[in-house]
Amino acid sequence: MKRNRPDIAAALHRFYVAARGHFGYTDRWWPGTPVELTVTAILVQQCDWTAAWKAAKRLRDAGLLNLRQMAESDVAALAELIQAVAFPRQKAKRLIDIAGRLVTGGFGTIEDVLESGSTEQVRQRLLALPGIGQETADSIMLFAADRHETFVVDAYARRLFQRLDLLDGCDQGFWRLPYDRVRRFFLDHITDSLPLYDGLEVAADVPRSVALLRDFHAQIVELGRHHCRKTRPRCVESGWPGWADEDGDFTFCDNHCSQNGCMACPLADSCAASKSWTLNATTTNKSNN
Repeated sequence: MKRNRPDIAAALHRFYVAARGHFGYTDRWWPGTPVELTVTAILVQQCDWTAAWKAAKRLRDAGLLNLRQMAESDVAALAELIQAVAFPRQKAKRLIDIAGRLVTGGFGTIEDVLESGSTEQVRQRLLALPGIGQETADSIMLFAADRHETFVVDAYARRLFQRLDLLDGCDQGFWRLPYDRVRRFFLDHITDSLPLYDGLEVAADVPRSVALLRDFHAQIVELGRHHCRKTRPRCVESGWPGWADEDGDFTFCDNHCSQNGCMACPLADSCAASKSWTLNATTTNKSNN
C-alpha cells in the first residue's frame, strides 16, 4: 500500500472528529509527571490502568520515584508497594533494573533520558531497557515528553480498525502486520495531513502535532474501553463505565457513557462488525419470539 493516500488521511480525520465529538477533548488525558507516566506505562503491562496508576502513586508516596533511590531499592519491598499490578515481583525487579541501567548511563531523571537525542535515538534507548517494548516506549515518549512525534499501536487500535469499515485497502491482514509498519502508517497519514485538523483546538503548550497524536490515542482508548470491547461490544448501547480512580486524578470521560445518556458508539454506522452483530441479534430476537 502506498503511503500518504489522501483518502486514508481523510478517513482517519473523520474517525477522529466523530470520536472527539462523542468524548470531548482534554489537554491532559493521561495525568502525572514524566516519571509517574513512565512508571505507569511499565506497570500497566498485562493489567488494568487503575491498578498501575495506584501502584505508581504508592511508589511516589514512598519517595521511590527517583532513579537512584529506585535503583537501590529492595525487590521484595518494592513489590509490596506495587502488589496491585500483575506480576508485582517481576515488575519490581524490572523497575530496579531499568533505574540502575539509566543511572549507570549517566541519567539523573526520566526527563534527561527523553531529552537525550532525536526521537529515534530516544526510542532506541528505551527499547534497549529490560521489559520495554515498542508500545511502552511510544507511550512514554508521546506522553512523558512534549517533543516526540510517535503513535501508540495498542490492542485497542488494532481491534477498532479491524472492525471499522473506514480505510479502503486495509483488510484484516493489514492490522496483523508488525508493530512498526502499523505505527508508521498512522504517523505518516496524520502528521502529513495536519491541515485537515486546523479547525480543532488542542493544547497550546506543546507542538500541535504532538498534542494531536496524544489525543488521537486517547480517543482510540476511550472508544475501545467504553464501546468497542473485545467481547460483547456495546455498539448500540450505552458505553461501559470508565476507569475507577478514587482520588479524581483521571477526570476525562470517567462517567461519560454512564452519565450523559449516550446510547451508541459514535462509529457504529461505519463498522462492518457492528452491522453484523446487530443483524444477528435482530434475527435471534425474531426467532425467539
